[in-house]
Amino acid sequence: MPKETARSIKTKELKKKVVEVTAELIREYGIENVSVQDICKRAGISNGSFFHHFKNKDMLIRYYVTSAMGEAEEKLCSVHTEDVREAIIEAYCLFDDFLMNQGVSFVKSYYTANNASLKDKEEQSPTYNKVKELFESGKREGLFEADADFSRFNSDIILLQRGIFLDWALMDGSYDMKVKTRELAGIYLDHMINKK
Repeated sequence: MPKETARSIKTKELKKKVVEVTAELIREYGIENVSVQDICKRAGISNGSFFHHFKNKDMLIRYYVTSAMGEAEEKLCSVHTEDVREAIIEAYCLFDDFLMNQGVSFVKSYYTANNASLKDKEEQSPTYNKVKELFESGKREGLFEADADFSRFNSDIILLQRGIFLDWALMDGSYDMKVKTRELAGIYLDHMINKK
């Protein structure tokens, strides 16, 4: 593993500070009411420094979400693999937990057609890596067809989840989105399971 340089350490610290400040401001004012200028002022950095590290506010929020899910990695590691179907569903439900903790306002503001960061691939997330590991394990065990395509599977589940996130926000968080993820992801997985 390459040794960290003073510059890389400083970059990590600055990004961590910006993410912490952003989280505070979002909790205080809601994501839609927080600007890059607000973030920079609270973090004590220049706009130029912000844009050196983040393309825009959406990319910062994406980094925040990914960082928060990185913190959930310990929970992901504890997802048991005896029942691959259930373990896959549980891994996706961890993100539901994160979003429900952020609140309806965050979800409504983050999941919009204008958020370009949502168009990025998910390959860097801990959830993606854990589910891919579980999916491959399911293929080896014969649960899924040997030629089952993980990328398509993951894209379909993400599409399904985004529908749940949107519905949950439209319904003002009136239900536990994990229940809906379990139900709908379960139906999808049951369709994918090898019916020998």
